[in-house]
Amino acid sequence: QKDDRAVFMEPLSAACRILEQLRLEGSEKVLVLGDGRLGILCAWVLATVSQDVTIVGHHSGKLAKGKWGAVKTIKGPERLKGGDADIVVEATGSWKGLKDALFLCRPRGTIVRKSTLALKEAIDFTPLVINELTLLGSRCGSFDAGLKMLETFPGMPLERLISGTYCMEDALLAFQRAEERDSLKILIDMNAGSCEASIM
Repeated sequence: QKDDRAVFMEPLSAACRILEQLRLEGSEKVLVLGDGRLGILCAWVLATVSQDVTIVGHHSGKLAKGKWGAVKTIKGPERLKGGDADIVVEATGSWKGLKDALFLCRPRGTIVRKSTLALKEAIDFTPLVINELTLLGSRCGSFDAGLKMLETFPGMPLERLISGTYCMEDALLAFQRAEERDSLKILIDMNAGSCEASIM
């Protein structure tokens, strides 16, 4: 359904913002830290240009849903070699994500920070200076860019990220489901005729 794709317009457009900020040639090694819906969408969008994109996360179910095209996945940043990625997108929603990004990014590489979470403890930014890294903040994107991405790549499996659809009467259940660790996107269908939850 079109609505099932349209609900991803805001995070998809935010992911597209990275392509507006960086000029990718296609040969860059890209790591996306975070296996939530924004991290997955960032990986999918970057994979439309770059041939080497990997999602790094902690949840097997989310990582499985993150595979699309040539996108690879790996569980845990500790399994990766430090200083090896040209671009690291930090979309973990965790303060530790930036620390991992500083470790994984190569000298003169670029870290794109999507998380807006405040840091809970001090982070050693020495690698930022020594390795001459670029730290780039990236927020929302143009809906025009998101729409173009949808039109250009109709096979991008956005619906796969919907973890469940609920009717209005079950809104409380929907919010409870949204808080579960394996949940990516929960919908509340205001026009649902019956109140049977559709769990995916």
